Amino acid sequence: MEDTDSREQIGQLQNIIAELQAANRELADVNACLHVRIEEQEERTRRFASFPHLNPNPVLEVAASGEVTFFNPASQKILVELGLSQENISDFLPVDMGVILRDLAQQEESTLYREVALGERIFAATVHLVPQFAAARIYAYDITERKRAEESLRTAHAELEIRVRERTAELHKTMEALGTEQRRFVEVLDMLPVYVVLLAPDYHVPFANRFFRERFGESAGRRCFEYLFGRNEPCEVCETFKVLQDSKPREWEWTGPDGRIYSIFDFPFADADGSPLILEMGIDITELTLAEAELAEHRYHLEDLVGRRTRQLEETNEQLQEEIDEREIIEEALQKSNGKLALLAESARLLLTSESPERIVRTICEKVMEHLGCHVFFNYLVDKTGQRMHLNAYAGIGAETAAEIEWLDFGEAVCGCVALDGRRMVAEDIANSSDERAGIVRALGIQAYACHPLIYQDRTLGTLSFGTRDRAYFSLDELELMSTITGQVAIAMARKQAEGALLRAKQEWERTFDSVPDLIAILDKEHRILRVNRAMAERLEATPDQCVDLNCYQCVHGMSGPPAFCPHSLSLIDGKEHVAEVHEDRLGGDFLVTTTPLLDEEGKMLGTVHVSRDITERKRDEEKIRKLNDKLKNSITQLAAANRELEAFSSSVSHDLRAPLRSIAGFSQVLQEDYADRLDEEGRDALERILAGTHRMGRLIDDLLNLSRVTRAEMRRERVNLSGLAERIAESLAKSQPERQVEWRIAPDVFVEGDEHLLLVALDNLLRNAFKFTAKQPAATIEFGATEQPDGEKVYFVKDNGAGFDMSYAGKLFSPFQRLHTTSEFPGTGIGLATVKRIINRHGGRVWIEGEPDKGTVVFFAL
Repeated sequence: MEDTDSREQIGQLQNIIAELQAANRELADVNACLHVRIEEQEERTRRFASFPHLNPNPVLEVAASGEVTFFNPASQKILVELGLSQENISDFLPVDMGVILRDLAQQEESTLYREVALGERIFAATVHLVPQFAAARIYAYDITERKRAEESLRTAHAELEIRVRERTAELHKTMEALGTEQRRFVEVLDMLPVYVVLLAPDYHVPFANRFFRERFGESAGRRCFEYLFGRNEPCEVCETFKVLQDSKPREWEWTGPDGRIYSIFDFPFADADGSPLILEMGIDITELTLAEAELAEHRYHLEDLVGRRTRQLEETNEQLQEEIDEREIIEEALQKSNGKLALLAESARLLLTSESPERIVRTICEKVMEHLGCHVFFNYLVDKTGQRMHLNAYAGIGAETAAEIEWLDFGEAVCGCVALDGRRMVAEDIANSSDERAGIVRALGIQAYACHPLIYQDRTLGTLSFGTRDRAYFSLDELELMSTITGQVAIAMARKQAEGALLRAKQEWERTFDSVPDLIAILDKEHRILRVNRAMAERLEATPDQCVDLNCYQCVHGMSGPPAFCPHSLSLIDGKEHVAEVHEDRLGGDFLVTTTPLLDEEGKMLGTVHVSRDITERKRDEEKIRKLNDKLKNSITQLAAANRELEAFSSSVSHDLRAPLRSIAGFSQVLQEDYADRLDEEGRDALERILAGTHRMGRLIDDLLNLSRVTRAEMRRERVNLSGLAERIAESLAKSQPERQVEWRIAPDVFVEGDEHLLLVALDNLLRNAFKFTAKQPAATIEFGATEQPDGEKVYFVKDNGAGFDMSYAGKLFSPFQRLHTTSEFPGTGIGLATVKRIINRHGGRVWIEGEPDKGTVVFFAL
């Protein structure tokens, strides 16, 4: 009977074992399906969970009571950056949040827009009212840079206006300088002892120097024959205007309305705009003519005396000879006077008409040498340094000698001393002189040498000197002629330098005006264009000259009169600067238009400077930003929904999956405790496998939830001591298995910026992996440290001499559940390295692994 009962019990146990094995197979199938579902739901969870937490902009939810019930990590991060705590989270709310929430229950779902100032930063807040949930959701984004950009734009515009005003002031100064130089040139002409006038083809007198005005008065707009002779038509004997027919100079004599006789020199001349003029210079030769008349009369008187005293020729021969000598002296004096006047007139003509006075100095000085009987001349000009002089022109010496004296320092030789002192120096009887300064001219065989400084308005331009080899002295008349010629040359050179400076200033202003990319036009009070820059002309598809005298409203806007928004009209009314944004299809876009009043020297308005800045791209960018903001609002709404789904799924994984696992583990534990003695070894092994599977499944769920928390956990950046964390982890691992011999090499003082909790989790996974995979090494070595890449990047590593791996599988190790070793070899769930990768990714870094079978592993990461 007992045997029968035993067989029945054994059969029952065998049935139970068979049922358990079937249940175990079913459980394995369920586990497999559950594993697949967990992976799918995990992937979906990761995708949706990343939206609110990885959103770089603040996302908050506010209850109807005004309490903030949710805020994402970006909100906390911004508070930390501003030095605020989590208690300040309500600072993200608009100031009228209470008013918005007051009637929330009676409102329909709607969206409001506000700006919120938080510290030094400004946020655009979209308030989405959700009455069905009794809450308002706020999606904010930082617009501080945009606000600053707008302020910078206003500042840049103000700076541009300042530069325009400064440039206008510089233009006024340039014009004043031009006027000053013109006045100086007129003063020079007014100092000449001859008259100089400019005559137009219509007989008007555009210019007359003081000598002319004092002799004949002001023209007052009348033609020359009207105010000089009171005639209604040109003078028949006038030779002046024949110059316009053949463009050749003329020389003739003219008796003026004052009864005096003038030697006239007429030259063709071109005005600044290219129109033809006549330059006329008149030298008063009345005294010379009278002297010649007196000489003729004297000659007649002498001939009469000779006729009357023929019979007394022998007795009066000596007296007659004296009279003849006297006549020769007078004739010689007259000839010299005529020659001097002609020389001065020719010199003035050459200097006034020359484009380069420096190049005609030799021509003038050779004529002076011939007139004075000199043998050499030297013209030195001061170089840019103002301390040396260069030989500009010379005559009477060879090229080799000229090369030897090409440069002179101030204070060197006669010319250098004259340039230094600014005074004339005359060296006479040089052969018998001991003056060391005359050493150079003495070596050239020169007996008398006179050097004059070229000075204009207390500025030394150079020197002009003459020398002779056959006389030891110069007369006062000769020195006076040299001085006059020197003055003429100095004035001409200074005039040319001033004209060059004015021309360069004008060209520089025009280049600057045309190089400005903004569209600039100068308008008069009748809306006519006086001038435009190249950018404006190109937009109008014309040349700058073609735009002059056009009405701005016609050529720019295609209208018959000024538009209502015209800032130029407003500036003409109140004399102030005006700004307007204008869209103009003719110019191809949107423009920021500024008109600045243009005043004359007396403060009267002449017109405005009209500046148009192309803001088409800025307008397009603003439209793009608006569309992106709308898109971001939609994304945030979707993220919020995904976040709710993610939280619900996490709760399901945490609760729904654990309940059946606990049941399986509990019943398996009961079988092990109550029926272990009734099971054979195979049954007990199967039962232990079931218990181990449930424990491993529990750990998998825990690891999956931890992995999810790592992804969603709020980050708090601070200075973290990785060396300290590594030492704490190493100490804990050593205590867990005190029988193991492990050498820990932890580099001291390794600090980083990051979230201490997350970095502790990552480092714990890496060091535990190293500790686990070196378990079969009798002398294990685990190292933590930092190194620097060739490009300067700081890299941290955990290295061990454990089991290692085949590098062909390196790409899979950071994915969940990927393992290269069996659980019996090295226990684990395959989640550790996936967790490390997500933590490093959240710090904006990267992680990679290197290894070799049986030779260890190195995991590198950079933050």
